[in-house]
Amino acid sequence: MPKSQIQANPDVPDLIAATAVKLAATRGWRALSLAEIAVEAGVPLSDLARCYGDRPAILNGFERMIDRRMLAGVVAGDVGDAPRDRLFDVVMERLDALLPYRDGLRRIARELPLDPPS
Repeated sequence: MPKSQIQANPDVPDLIAATAVKLAATRGWRALSLAEIAVEAGVPLSDLARCYGDRPAILNGFERMIDRRMLAGVVAGDVGDAPRDRLFDVVMERLDALLPYRDGLRRIARELPLDPPS
């Protein structure tokens, strides 16, 4: 039995989440299907379904992906650094991680009030 792409590549959930948000910029969030996301991400629909059951789950996965990227970029800093400076660094890392997805997030934010499950 062939391995799923998830087993072969543990980054597949992040790929799916990132692809979905980027697609939302051009196709909208409410009209976006899981099948379209799978095709664009280059993964079988069955692998997408193993990772995420619906679009709200994809948004949750996207948030976790951004959290991991933000934390990976944060440097522990000097013990003498002011808490305000450390907080600023964390916020800037988050904004940097979100930047490539700005257009998709903007479109999703506009459409969320019309999509209660998301």
